[in-house]
Amino acid sequence: MRESVLSFMVDPLREMLFQAHTLIEGIVRREGKRVAGLACDMLPVEVLSAYDLLPLKLPAVMLNELRDGTTGGQEGSHLYDWIVLSEQCCNRHRYERGSDIPILTFYNPGGYGEHASRTLHRSLDDLLRKMGISLEKLDTARLIEMTELYNAMRRLVRGISEMRRENPQLLSNDDMIALFEAAQCLPPALVIEHLLRVREAINTAENIDPPHCEISALVSGGILTDGSFLDEIESAGCLVAEDDLCNGRRQFDLSFNVNAPSLYHEILDAYSYRPLCPSKRDAQERFELLYRLLGDHDIAVVIFLRDPVCQCRNEQIEFLRVKLMRAGIDPLVISPPSVSAAAEYARRVKGVS
Repeated sequence: MRESVLSFMVDPLREMLFQAHTLIEGIVRREGKRVAGLACDMLPVEVLSAYDLLPLKLPAVMLNELRDGTTGGQEGSHLYDWIVLSEQCCNRHRYERGSDIPILTFYNPGGYGEHASRTLHRSLDDLLRKMGISLEKLDTARLIEMTELYNAMRRLVRGISEMRRENPQLLSNDDMIALFEAAQCLPPALVIEHLLRVREAINTAENIDPPHCEISALVSGGILTDGSFLDEIESAGCLVAEDDLCNGRRQFDLSFNVNAPSLYHEILDAYSYRPLCPSKRDAQERFELLYRLLGDHDIAVVIFLRDPVCQCRNEQIEFLRVKLMRAGIDPLVISPPSVSAAAEYARRVKGVS
């Protein structure tokens, strides 16, 4: 694991993740909330949070055990009232077989804009009805309150990520994955103060000469349980400036305008433009919503990680590879745990024999 200057600032978030079941159980007892464990980024959690629900992403370790059918006795699993899966998830049936928690499914529409927003509304209505909740009773004031809370948390994560990109010596990718995981798997009210401290520590840290990672990369892959492999990519010469990971920074892209005439419809419209994962969007849509724009953000190379569990992701690599080459961005396909291809690419770009 790579040492970083401010790793100790992320350790409280790691400890919170380790004690997540205790923290969540305390909230359930105090506030009487029911907990929905989300397998991935598939729906606007602000809407669910406006009710007496606690929508939390399932920890990556728990998801892997659920998929592999090895969840027996997973500590804290009893806290989840439901597990919510996307209907299109390529591992859906494996998750269903591995769970003794009630499973609910959510349909993610293709397309974006007005038509997709209407379908997203119907999907939310259907999901909430399965939970015994009427979408017609949505409390607008409560929705605004929860949206402001999520906006604040996401702004902090985006800010930390941007500062880390400028000075990667301060935080490792392993630190960042832990930070992302905490922000997704725990209620935002529990992590905001810790995120503020991390941001302040970065702001006040002394300038450190960055490593020689002149090549800005986006890494595309599935769920990572830690970021050590991404640190190896950086050691090979490519800065992980962005990601398209199922539990990475892109989960924090959106903020919503709480002053919109109809916040609910504002959320649906904005969410309809989420790139989402390859099981929910086809390759053309994902290129248009994400990859086509990378040149404007100084991304020189996209590093695709072959995924042993998501066939949909692997099937899209060739389409995206060709489109990226035509757009003037280098594609690189590698098979973890080896980073030799990334090292060789960095040597070629830098002209090192």
